[in-house]
Amino acid sequence: ITTADNDDEILTFEKDGTVKATDGSTTISGTWEFISDKEKVRTTYEFFDTPISVDFTILRLKSKELWLQDEDDEIYKYEAK
Repeated sequence: ITTADNDDEILTFEKDGTVKATDGSTTISGTWEFISDKEKVRTTYEFFDTPISVDFTILRLKSKELWLQDEDDEIYKYEAK
């Protein structure tokens, strides 16, 4: 289990390929997978029965840090809890 915190947003990655994103009082569940020779991670969530996938480039992956960059070049820095 990897739980990372970015201000009020918390991501929890499970070894079974599931992910939970919590922002304040809202939590959504989905799946995650490594892609592009483990240089990227893809998260997929369902909104109103429509799957939405987002690919992130892994900028830094350490035991207590996770930095991701989305397709719009926004960077998200998470620290393990």
